[in-house]
Amino acid sequence: MSDARTDSTDRVAAVLDRAASALAASTPWLALAVVQLVVVLGYAVVAEVAVTEPRYAFYPVVWLTVGAAAVWHAPSAAGSRRRRALAAAVALAYLAVLLWFTGTVYVMPEWMYSLSAFGGLPGWAPIVTLMVGPVGASVVPFVVAGYAALAYLTYVALTRATRGLAAAVLGPATCVGCVAAGVSGLLAVFGGTGVTVGFTGALGATGGVGGAAYDAATVVYLVAVTALATVD
Repeated sequence: MSDARTDSTDRVAAVLDRAASALAASTPWLALAVVQLVVVLGYAVVAEVAVTEPRYAFYPVVWLTVGAAAVWHAPSAAGSRRRRALAAAVALAYLAVLLWFTGTVYVMPEWMYSLSAFGGLPGWAPIVTLMVGPVGASVVPFVVAGYAALAYLTYVALTRATRGLAAAVLGPATCVGCVAAGVSGLLAVFGGTGVTVGFTGALGATGGVGGAAYDAATVVYLVAVTALATVD
């Protein structure tokens, strides 16, 4: 009876220790999220931005905080120099696919040269639009940062995972990431950069298509980051 009580006490203590460790590890990231929210709300008040859909203000906070935490806690790359080089090439190709499906990078029918920036809520803005010859880019900061985090996690996972584990985990995870890019890329179909810029200004006045796209993209982004972060 005494042994059973001891085992039960040890299990409870172990659970509490893990919970305390998890809380301690998450505290800096929760603080970072709070700071971002304060900055966003401060900007909205000072700039008199009407946030008609409050959840839009949380997208950048979620993407940036989760991506930064996953990259920070990611293990170091392993394997031979050749394996790391191949993993880097695959990760860069994956990032290129994500940016293409998102509509961040695109090909234009005519050659143009321009550079412009649009203001708005931090994280959404500044949106930078660049056109160089036949290639254009519309950079939404939190989207690009999020996909860069996915690409880095893919690189690390490829250097560490066995071939079987890579096939079992990396395939679904990267497919989920592409789905996220494709879903958020609906913005390009329903208005492109103009819709995105509208979000940074009025946050909701442009209609529900973009909001639903980012709702879904955020969910699958979190799934992809979680899946990649568990590969070791």
